[in-house]
Amino acid sequence: MEDDVQTREQKGEQVSVIVITHSDHEEELREMLASLPKGIEICIVNTIESDMDYFQIDDVFEHEGNDYRTGTWYYKNFSFAKARNHSIDLATNDWCIWMDSDDYLLPQFKDDLKDLVNLPLGVGGVMMGCFGSQPPYNKGEKTEYYAVPHLRAFRKSTGARFNGLVHEQILPQIENARFFVTTSNIMIAHMGYIASREKMQARFERNVRLLSAQLATSDYLRDYYAKMLQNQLFTLNDLKGNL
Repeated sequence: MEDDVQTREQKGEQVSVIVITHSDHEEELREMLASLPKGIEICIVNTIESDMDYFQIDDVFEHEGNDYRTGTWYYKNFSFAKARNHSIDLATNDWCIWMDSDDYLLPQFKDDLKDLVNLPLGVGGVMMGCFGSQPPYNKGEKTEYYAVPHLRAFRKSTGARFNGLVHEQILPQIENARFFVTTSNIMIAHMGYIASREKMQARFERNVRLLSAQLATSDYLRDYYAKMLQNQLFTLNDLKGNL
Protein backbone atom coordinates (compact mmCIF):
# COMPACT_ATOMS: atom_id res chain seq x y z
CA MET A 1 0.00 0.00 0.00
CA GLU A 2 2.81 2.45 0.87
CA ASP A 3 4.46 1.67 -2.47
CA ASP A 4 1.15 2.47 -4.26
CA VAL A 5 0.87 5.82 -2.49
CA GLN A 6 4.49 6.72 -3.25
CA THR A 7 3.99 5.81 -6.92
CA ARG A 8 0.89 8.04 -7.19
CA GLU A 9 2.69 10.91 -5.48
CA GLN A 10 5.58 10.63 -7.95
CA LYS A 11 3.17 10.67 -10.90
CA GLY A 12 0.98 13.43 -9.48
CA GLU A 13 -2.72 13.10 -8.72
CA GLN A 14 -4.64 11.18 -11.38
CA VAL A 15 -8.24 10.69 -12.36
CA SER A 16 -9.77 7.22 -12.43
CA VAL A 17 -11.97 6.27 -15.39
CA ILE A 18 -14.39 3.58 -14.20
CA VAL A 19 -16.03 1.21 -16.69
CA ILE A 20 -18.45 -1.71 -16.58
CA THR A 21 -18.52 -4.09 -19.51
CA HIS A 22 -19.23 -7.65 -20.65
CA SER A 23 -17.83 -10.10 -23.20
CA ASP A 24 -20.03 -8.87 -26.09
CA HIS A 25 -18.46 -5.40 -25.90
CA GLU A 26 -14.79 -6.26 -26.43
CA GLU A 27 -14.45 -4.32 -29.69
CA GLU A 28 -16.34 -1.29 -28.36
CA LEU A 29 -14.26 -1.35 -25.19
CA ARG A 30 -11.00 -1.22 -27.16
CA GLU A 31 -12.22 1.80 -29.12
CA MET A 32 -13.37 3.59 -25.96
CA LEU A 33 -10.05 2.97 -24.21
CA ALA A 34 -8.18 4.31 -27.25
CA SER A 35 -10.09 7.61 -26.91
CA LEU A 36 -8.85 8.24 -23.35
CA PRO A 37 -5.79 10.33 -22.40
CA LYS A 38 -2.53 8.90 -21.12
CA GLY A 39 -1.46 9.22 -17.51
CA ILE A 40 -4.72 8.12 -15.87
CA GLU A 41 -6.03 5.11 -13.98
CA ILE A 42 -8.56 2.89 -15.75
CA CYS A 43 -10.75 0.56 -13.68
CA ILE A 44 -12.72 -2.08 -15.58
CA VAL A 45 -15.38 -4.37 -14.12
CA ASN A 46 -16.43 -7.30 -16.30
CA THR A 47 -19.91 -8.65 -15.52
CA ILE A 48 -20.72 -12.38 -15.77
CA GLU A 49 -24.01 -14.06 -14.89
CA SER A 50 -23.58 -16.77 -12.26
CA ASP A 51 -25.42 -18.84 -9.66
CA MET A 52 -23.44 -16.96 -6.98
CA ASP A 53 -22.93 -13.25 -6.30
CA TYR A 54 -19.42 -12.00 -5.59
CA PHE A 55 -16.80 -9.55 -6.80
CA GLN A 56 -13.09 -10.20 -7.25
CA ILE A 57 -10.09 -8.10 -8.24
CA ASP A 58 -8.39 -9.78 -11.19
CA ASP A 59 -5.29 -7.79 -12.13
CA VAL A 60 -3.32 -4.59 -11.59
CA PHE A 61 -0.89 -3.53 -14.32
CA GLU A 62 0.45 -0.66 -16.42
CA HIS A 63 -0.09 -0.51 -20.17
CA GLU A 64 0.78 2.19 -22.71
CA GLY A 65 1.04 4.94 -20.12
CA ASN A 66 -2.04 4.14 -18.06
CA ASP A 67 -2.54 2.23 -14.80
CA TYR A 68 -5.15 -0.53 -15.06
CA ARG A 69 -7.16 -2.25 -12.35
CA THR A 70 -9.57 -4.98 -13.46
CA GLY A 71 -12.16 -7.04 -11.65
CA THR A 72 -15.13 -9.33 -12.28
CA TRP A 73 -18.60 -9.19 -10.77
CA TYR A 74 -20.32 -12.59 -10.86
CA TYR A 75 -23.99 -11.76 -10.40
CA LYS A 76 -27.26 -13.58 -9.80
CA ASN A 77 -29.48 -10.53 -10.21
CA PHE A 78 -28.08 -7.75 -12.36
CA SER A 79 -28.06 -4.12 -11.24
CA PHE A 80 -26.28 -1.35 -13.13
CA ALA A 81 -25.83 0.57 -9.88
CA LYS A 82 -24.19 -2.37 -8.14
CA ALA A 83 -21.87 -2.94 -11.11
CA ARG A 84 -20.83 0.72 -11.16
CA ASN A 85 -20.31 0.75 -7.39
CA HIS A 86 -17.88 -2.17 -7.78
CA SER A 87 -15.98 -0.04 -10.31
CA ILE A 88 -15.84 2.79 -7.76
CA ASP A 89 -14.33 0.35 -5.26
CA LEU A 90 -11.57 -0.45 -7.77
CA ALA A 91 -10.53 3.21 -8.09
CA THR A 92 -7.58 4.45 -6.02
CA ASN A 93 -8.02 8.15 -6.93
CA ASP A 94 -10.55 10.65 -5.64
CA TRP A 95 -11.91 11.85 -8.98
CA CYS A 96 -13.84 9.16 -10.85
CA ILE A 97 -15.24 9.49 -14.38
CA TRP A 98 -17.67 6.80 -15.47
CA MET A 99 -17.71 5.68 -19.09
CA ASP A 100 -19.66 3.00 -20.90
CA SER A 101 -17.73 0.59 -23.08
CA ASP A 102 -19.66 1.96 -26.08
CA ASP A 103 -18.77 5.60 -25.30
CA TYR A 104 -16.11 7.70 -27.01
CA LEU A 105 -14.37 10.74 -25.51
CA LEU A 106 -13.90 13.51 -28.07
CA PRO A 107 -10.12 14.00 -28.50
CA GLN A 108 -10.08 17.75 -27.81
CA PHE A 109 -11.24 17.10 -24.24
CA LYS A 110 -8.46 14.74 -23.11
CA ASP A 111 -6.61 17.44 -21.17
CA ASP A 112 -9.86 18.74 -19.65
CA LEU A 113 -10.56 15.27 -18.29
CA LYS A 114 -7.19 15.11 -16.55
CA ASP A 115 -7.56 18.67 -15.21
CA LEU A 116 -10.58 17.73 -13.08
CA VAL A 117 -8.16 17.08 -10.21
CA ASN A 118 -7.60 20.86 -9.99
CA LEU A 119 -11.21 21.70 -9.10
CA PRO A 120 -11.90 23.21 -5.64
CA LEU A 121 -12.57 20.75 -2.82
CA GLY A 122 -16.18 21.87 -2.49
CA VAL A 123 -16.99 20.62 -5.99
CA GLY A 124 -18.23 17.05 -5.80
CA GLY A 125 -19.53 16.45 -9.31
CA VAL A 126 -19.11 17.55 -12.92
CA MET A 127 -21.73 17.55 -15.66
CA MET A 128 -20.65 16.61 -19.19
CA GLY A 129 -22.51 16.49 -22.48
CA CYS A 130 -23.51 13.08 -23.86
CA PHE A 131 -24.74 12.88 -27.45
CA GLY A 132 -25.57 10.24 -30.01
CA SER A 133 -28.04 9.04 -32.60
CA GLN A 134 -30.54 6.25 -33.13
CA PRO A 135 -31.07 4.92 -36.67
CA PRO A 136 -34.59 4.40 -38.05
CA TYR A 137 -35.98 0.88 -37.69
CA ASN A 138 -39.28 1.31 -39.48
CA LYS A 139 -40.17 2.58 -42.96
CA GLY A 140 -40.75 6.31 -43.08
CA GLU A 141 -38.83 7.07 -39.89
CA LYS A 142 -35.76 9.32 -39.70
CA THR A 143 -32.55 9.10 -37.69
CA GLU A 144 -33.05 10.60 -34.23
CA TYR A 145 -30.33 12.72 -32.60
CA TYR A 146 -30.03 13.56 -28.93
CA ALA A 147 -27.79 15.48 -26.55
CA VAL A 148 -28.28 15.32 -22.78
CA PRO A 149 -26.36 16.46 -19.69
CA HIS A 150 -24.79 13.64 -17.64
CA LEU A 151 -23.06 13.81 -14.29
CA ARG A 152 -20.04 11.83 -15.46
CA ALA A 153 -17.37 12.84 -12.89
CA PHE A 154 -17.52 12.85 -9.10
CA ARG A 155 -15.30 12.74 -6.05
CA LYS A 156 -15.12 9.33 -4.42
CA SER A 157 -14.63 11.12 -1.09
CA THR A 158 -18.21 12.45 -1.26
CA GLY A 159 -19.29 8.93 -0.29
CA ALA A 160 -21.88 9.01 -3.07
CA ARG A 161 -22.89 5.69 -4.62
CA PHE A 162 -25.03 4.82 -7.61
CA ASN A 163 -28.64 3.84 -7.01
CA GLY A 164 -31.13 2.21 -9.37
CA LEU A 165 -31.26 -1.14 -11.16
CA VAL A 166 -31.06 0.60 -14.55
CA HIS A 167 -30.72 4.24 -15.66
CA GLU A 168 -28.75 4.43 -12.42
CA GLN A 169 -28.22 7.81 -10.76
CA ILE A 170 -25.54 9.36 -8.55
CA LEU A 171 -26.32 13.11 -8.78
CA PRO A 172 -28.98 13.07 -6.01
CA GLN A 173 -26.56 11.45 -3.59
CA ILE A 174 -23.86 14.06 -4.32
CA GLU A 175 -26.35 16.89 -3.82
CA ASN A 176 -27.63 15.32 -0.59
CA ALA A 177 -24.04 15.30 0.69
CA ARG A 178 -24.07 19.11 0.10
CA PHE A 179 -21.36 19.23 -2.55
CA PHE A 180 -21.41 21.65 -5.46
CA VAL A 181 -21.91 20.38 -8.99
CA THR A 182 -20.30 22.26 -11.87
CA THR A 183 -20.79 22.09 -15.64
CA SER A 184 -17.95 21.40 -18.08
CA ASN A 185 -17.53 21.60 -21.85
CA ILE A 186 -16.44 17.95 -22.06
CA MET A 187 -18.41 15.96 -24.65
CA ILE A 188 -18.84 12.21 -24.89
CA ALA A 189 -20.28 10.36 -27.88
CA HIS A 190 -22.49 7.42 -26.97
CA MET A 191 -22.61 4.76 -29.69
CA GLY A 192 -24.92 2.32 -27.89
CA TYR A 193 -28.04 3.06 -29.92
CA ILE A 194 -26.36 2.40 -33.27
CA ALA A 195 -27.25 -1.28 -33.39
CA SER A 196 -29.46 -3.77 -35.18
CA ARG A 197 -33.18 -3.95 -34.47
CA GLU A 198 -32.66 -7.29 -32.72
CA LYS A 199 -30.00 -5.94 -30.37
CA MET A 200 -32.01 -2.83 -29.59
CA GLN A 201 -35.14 -4.85 -28.89
CA ALA A 202 -33.22 -7.10 -26.49
CA ARG A 203 -31.79 -4.02 -24.76
CA PHE A 204 -35.17 -2.37 -24.28
CA GLU A 205 -36.71 -5.64 -23.07
CA ARG A 206 -33.95 -5.81 -20.45
CA ASN A 207 -34.56 -2.20 -19.46
CA VAL A 208 -38.30 -2.79 -19.08
CA ARG A 209 -37.65 -5.79 -16.81
CA LEU A 210 -35.24 -3.83 -14.63
CA LEU A 211 -37.41 -0.70 -14.52
CA SER A 212 -40.42 -2.80 -13.53
CA ALA A 213 -38.39 -4.43 -10.75
CA GLN A 214 -37.10 -0.99 -9.66
CA LEU A 215 -40.63 0.40 -9.30
CA ALA A 216 -41.82 -2.76 -7.54
CA THR A 217 -39.09 -2.74 -4.91
CA SER A 218 -38.06 0.90 -4.30
CA ASP A 219 -39.44 4.43 -3.93
CA TYR A 220 -36.12 5.98 -5.07
CA LEU A 221 -36.83 8.66 -7.73
CA ARG A 222 -40.17 6.99 -8.35
CA ASP A 223 -41.56 9.63 -10.73
CA TYR A 224 -38.38 9.52 -12.82
CA TYR A 225 -38.40 5.74 -13.12
CA ALA A 226 -42.12 5.64 -13.93
CA LYS A 227 -41.49 8.09 -16.78
CA MET A 228 -38.53 6.06 -18.00
CA LEU A 229 -40.63 2.87 -18.00
CA GLN A 230 -43.30 4.63 -20.04
CA ASN A 231 -40.71 5.79 -22.58
CA GLN A 232 -39.02 2.41 -22.82
CA LEU A 233 -42.33 0.60 -23.33
CA PHE A 234 -43.23 3.01 -26.13
CA THR A 235 -39.89 2.45 -27.90
CA LEU A 236 -40.09 -1.33 -27.40
CA ASN A 237 -43.55 -1.50 -28.94
CA ASP A 238 -42.34 0.68 -31.80
CA LEU A 239 -39.43 -1.73 -32.42
CA LYS A 240 -41.86 -4.65 -32.39
CA GLY A 241 -44.13 -2.87 -34.87
CA ASN A 242 -47.03 -2.66 -32.43
CA LEU A 243 -47.63 1.09 -32.86
